[in-house]
Amino acid sequence: MARGAKSLKFCFVVLLVAAACARSQPITGPPIEREPPSPRNKSWAGIWPQRTRSDAERAQACVDAGDPSCSWQREYGQVVDRYGKSELSWEKVWYLDKQPETVDDPGPFVLAISPCEPHGVLFCAGSVRLTLERLVRADRTGIWIVTGVAMIPTPSPPAPSVRPRESIQLPAQATIVNGGTYFAVYLAIGEPGSAELAEAEQLATELGYRATSRTLGCDAGSVESFRLDPVQSDWNGVAVYFESEKDAYLMADASNAPHFGITEVTTNCLG
Repeated sequence: MARGAKSLKFCFVVLLVAAACARSQPITGPPIEREPPSPRNKSWAGIWPQRTRSDAERAQACVDAGDPSCSWQREYGQVVDRYGKSELSWEKVWYLDKQPETVDDPGPFVLAISPCEPHGVLFCAGSVRLTLERLVRADRTGIWIVTGVAMIPTPSPPAPSVRPRESIQLPAQATIVNGGTYFAVYLAIGEPGSAELAEAEQLATELGYRATSRTLGCDAGSVESFRLDPVQSDWNGVAVYFESEKDAYLMADASNAPHFGITEVTTNCLG
């Protein structure tokens, strides 16, 4: 074989061995960095005012630009107020519980709201629990979005379970006079002539008390104490009056009678 041919064959073999060695060596170098999954791939929880992430991102950009037409969405109170009025057709929104501190917290926050002012534990039918979150940006610059709405069941009045008068010792009621100050146990409050008032009068009789329907305006302090609307001063109440607060609560507890509330009043309008 010619010398040139042998040299060519040798070079070819060297190249094959080098290629095989190269394939057997592990590839070294910095690890490949993979981008985290985009939030766009996550399910979108928003239901109002933006139902899609792209719409919410446009709203966030609008707020960032300082546009007054959308800056309201940075304040959760304005989001709650607008939702109640535009989506629930409420004239005013009342909070049933304490509003949270939301400086940099993205939520979720659950707020109980009502279409009317709550009176103690009483609230209007149609009240809801609203869930809000900062879905686009989780700091004080992020916009608030409603992510949940749940109706609050209106509690039914408890079934009367009044203990018979003869089985318990109830305190004696006071004889009220004009200008006298007493502690009143209101068995019911409502519009004049309503069934609730008639039932309350019957309940008082069953307990051995005398109670008739009276205008709330004649019991000074009742409207303010129960945080009623001033126009409701024309409503009536059926109450049993006592000389002491202790007796008033004793009557309510011992009889187990359903009642609207207990408060101190000054009685007027007596003949």
